[in-house]
Amino acid sequence: MSSSSLKIQKPTNAKFLLVLSLSVLMTAVFLLLGAPLLRVLRNVFGVWKYWISGTLLTAGLLVFGSGTGLLGLMLFSTWVTIGMYQEFEERGRGNFWTAVLSVLVGSAVLILGPFLWSHLFGTDLVVQLKSDIEAVTQQLSGGKKLSDYGVTVDVILAQLPATLIVLNLTALAFALMLDRRIAVLFALPFEKVASQMRLLEFRVPDVMIWVTMLSFLLSFLSLKEVWVSTVATNFFWVMMGLYFFQGLAVLEVSLLVFRVGSFMRLLIYLLVVGQLFFLLSPVGVIDYWVDFRRRLKKWRLPEKNQKHGENV
Repeated sequence: MSSSSLKIQKPTNAKFLLVLSLSVLMTAVFLLLGAPLLRVLRNVFGVWKYWISGTLLTAGLLVFGSGTGLLGLMLFSTWVTIGMYQEFEERGRGNFWTAVLSVLVGSAVLILGPFLWSHLFGTDLVVQLKSDIEAVTQQLSGGKKLSDYGVTVDVILAQLPATLIVLNLTALAFALMLDRRIAVLFALPFEKVASQMRLLEFRVPDVMIWVTMLSFLLSFLSLKEVWVSTVATNFFWVMMGLYFFQGLAVLEVSLLVFRVGSFMRLLIYLLVVGQLFFLLSPVGVIDYWVDFRRRLKKWRLPEKNQKHGENV
């Protein structure tokens, strides 16, 4: 969308309330959809409005009781992740490690929040969460319980930290990929911030491959200390979430190298990302040894030398 078709307007309080309301609504419907709006909210309307509105909204949802308490914690978790990484970016420190730190701090809000809430107010959000998991399972399986599949709620809760971290990781990735488009959609000026995070160049640090392999090994060993296997399994799933985006970067570079058209690109993304997303994580892991993008660029180098054309 060009600037001529949609003129950038000065940020107003009405626009602030609109973006704020939509970000809360989208986060309530599906965690990931609210993240780009929160990114725009922080970038366009500034640090004070962002943090004050997030704190007040969360406090309000928590005060209403356990029914909205989980929503409040979920909202503030994403709020912290997006806002904290923006703070790092504005100080010239937007990179892989600060992104991971932002995700971990934001996830801690959602992981530790229910226990703190239970201790302070005597309302057990964990019990409500267990009940919600059972209810969703029965709804999706036509009335069957988790026990019918040989799985307990406690087993699912043990893997919940990894799930929440991966969700926050994906929310941050969505925010970084869609922020400018969302700002243009609302005719808002989006300030570009220097960052070391680039989708086409994204690569998990080499040392993390050993963390991945060790966590994979420990998750399958029958150890006396059960918590070791539980922690290792959570680490492994978080690493798979990180390598998913490395695999996604390989896919995107491949589409550029082979000059895949827009329609075919959309079909590939719908198939691979929407249905076969679990294949991208192994591709990301294998990329550590194979370096697909370097090979693709090297393969295309003769053609680039002839045409002096586009870069990948």
